[in-house]
Amino acid sequence: MKVLNEFVHLRFKGVTTSPWSIGRRSHSDVIYCQNYLWGRAVRGPVLNYLLKVFCPNLPTKKLPCDRCSLSKECPFYNLYGADKEGSYKDTPKLIVTSLTFKDANSIFQRIPLISRSVLSNSVALGPVFIEFIPPGVEFEFEVIFTGEATRFVEQFKEGVRATLALTGWGGQCSRGYGRGKILGVEERDFEDWVSDFIDSPTEHLIGSREVELSIHPIMILLKDNGEPYTSILEDDFRRKLRNSMQERYWQFFKENYHMKSIKTISGPCYFTKVRVWSRKESKELTFGGLAGEMKIEFREPLNQKDARVIGVCRYGVGRYKNQGFGSLRLKMEGETM
Repeated sequence: MKVLNEFVHLRFKGVTTSPWSIGRRSHSDVIYCQNYLWGRAVRGPVLNYLLKVFCPNLPTKKLPCDRCSLSKECPFYNLYGADKEGSYKDTPKLIVTSLTFKDANSIFQRIPLISRSVLSNSVALGPVFIEFIPPGVEFEFEVIFTGEATRFVEQFKEGVRATLALTGWGGQCSRGYGRGKILGVEERDFEDWVSDFIDSPTEHLIGSREVELSIHPIMILLKDNGEPYTSILEDDFRRKLRNSMQERYWQFFKENYHMKSIKTISGPCYFTKVRVWSRKESKELTFGGLAGEMKIEFREPLNQKDARVIGVCRYGVGRYKNQGFGSLRLKMEGETM
C-alpha cells in the first residue's frame, strides 16, 4: 500500500445549540426537514469565511486567485481544486462529507407559521408547519486534506468553529437557526484512516460476492453525452459505476486497480432531484441523480483491494463527490453516525 504522507483526516463531532432548518421538501401544509446536511453546505460557509479573513484583496477579474503573489500562503486558495503536478496530481485537496445527526428522525419538531394567499379578492390565512432539528442533537462529519492543503488544517478548524457559532449552517440562518458547537475533533494520518475507516468496516466483504449500499444523498453519474443516469437498468451503467469506483480508489491509493466484474445491480434505487443554494451564483440550483439503495453482485469473490474500492466510495463517486454527493455507504451503517 502506497502511503500518502501529506494526508490528514478529521472527524468533527458537535451538538446543535439552536434549531436547524434543513431541506425544502414540502407536501400539503408541511415543509419537511431531512436528517443530513450535505458537505457543500458545510464547505461553502467555511471557505467563504477563510476568503474574507485571509484575503487582503478579494479576487477580481483583473487579479484572480491564481495570479495572486500570496496564493501559496493563502488557506482559501490552497483548499480549492486539485494539484496539477507531482504525486498528488488530480487528487482533490479537500473532501467534506455530509453532516449527519444522531437519531434525528425521532426528534424532528414542528413550528406553525401563518401563510397568506390571495384568492380572487379575498385573503386566506392558514398554518404552514416547518420541521426543524432542535438544540441538543449531536452530529458529526468528516474532512480529508491532501497535498498542500494539509498546511492549513488549523485554519479550517478555525473556520468551522467560527461559522458554526456566528453565522450558522443550513436554512433560516438570519433568524438564528443552524448554530452549534464542536465537542471534539479526531485527527488521523493516512495509515490510521485506512485501518479505521476503510479496512475495518469492509473486512467482512472479503470472500463475498455481494454488497448492499445506500446512497447519500444522491449519486450523479454522467453518461458520455453529459446527461445523468436515471436508472440502474440503463445501458452501460454497470461499466460507468465500476470505472467511477476505481477512479476514487486511485485518487487515494495511487494504484490502477480493476475490481471484480459486476454481474448484476438491483435494489430500490430511483431518480430524484435536490435543490441547493449556490453562494457563488447567488441562486438556487437543482441537481438530479440516483438515490435509495443498491445491491451489487460480482462475478468472483472479493479480495482486500476490492473491499477497499468499496470502502473509499463512502467518500463519494460521480459529480460533486468532494462535496458530500454520491456517498456509497454499507447498508449496515444505516442512517446513524
